[in-house]
Amino acid sequence: MEQSIIRQSQSAFASPINFVKKPTGDWRICGDFRKLNAVTIPESYPLPHIQDFSNNLSGKTVFSKIDLVKAYHQIPLKTSGIPKTAVITQIGLFEYTKMTFGSRNAAQLFKRFMGQVLRVLDCFAHLDHILEASDYLAKHEIDREKVFQRLKDYNLKINLDKCVFGQEKIQFSGFQVSPGGVSPLPDRVKALTEYPSAKSVEELRRFLAMINFYHRFF
Repeated sequence: MEQSIIRQSQSAFASPINFVKKPTGDWRICGDFRKLNAVTIPESYPLPHIQDFSNNLSGKTVFSKIDLVKAYHQIPLKTSGIPKTAVITQIGLFEYTKMTFGSRNAAQLFKRFMGQVLRVLDCFAHLDHILEASDYLAKHEIDREKVFQRLKDYNLKINLDKCVFGQEKIQFSGFQVSPGGVSPLPDRVKALTEYPSAKSVEELRRFLAMINFYHRFF
């Protein structure tokens, strides 16, 4: 509440709380919006793939990755949509004033917003990461300042600890980006080739998800 992400609510909606484990081992608290999502009209805005941007990498030699801090929670919700995000807890009913994980159209709406923020700039946004690619270092520094200024204009904050600047190659959203283009991460490919035979439906689904992530390369 101190960060103005949630507030007390008197909404007629009430979704349960859900805990999702993050890759770091920490837990993310969000609403279990499955029932709300079932009656939500889907947003048609497309979610891009890094390979959609790969044609723009021709001739690029310098790369940076910019990470946004709690990206969804930096985007304010429309007033009319806030009551629908209400979640029930042991200490009462609360509603989100900022975009939250778990809602059906969160990724699409966030991508639409980032498209507006970064319009006409030579960079690629994938969820809470921004890839900047330039022909040479001096131009890269100019391009990066343009991105920073645009983020400042929209009051978006970055996580410097997770940002990487001015590299000849970079890891971005599960891929390696270099002057040669986009390729799978070597350790991910090794994990696929050494994946043991699935002994359960869950293990098979996990393997198929890994294959599907890199299916354009096979």
